[in-house]
Amino acid sequence: MKTPYTILLLGEIGVGKSSALELIANVLAGNDSDHYNLNILDHTNEQDGSNNQSQTMSAHTYEFTSKNGRVVSAGVCGRDKRA
Repeated sequence: MKTPYTILLLGEIGVGKSSALELIANVLAGNDSDHYNLNILDHTNEQDGSNNQSQTMSAHTYEFTSKNGRVVSAGVCGRDKRA
């Protein structure tokens, strides 16, 4: 059995953690730029932020399976602006 990969994305609000994860998920799915899936992530967990950028409201873990069966778990965590 193949060991799953785990990716944790941490960073300030608006640096592109969700965008990076969306790119990774599309690459794992074998999607090229002409078939990019913009609905891979849970967009109900995002709110509009300043500078026309969305902000992830809470940490979320996703699990993707690549075309060759490799499982990748990924977590997106942003710095809570109330902290």
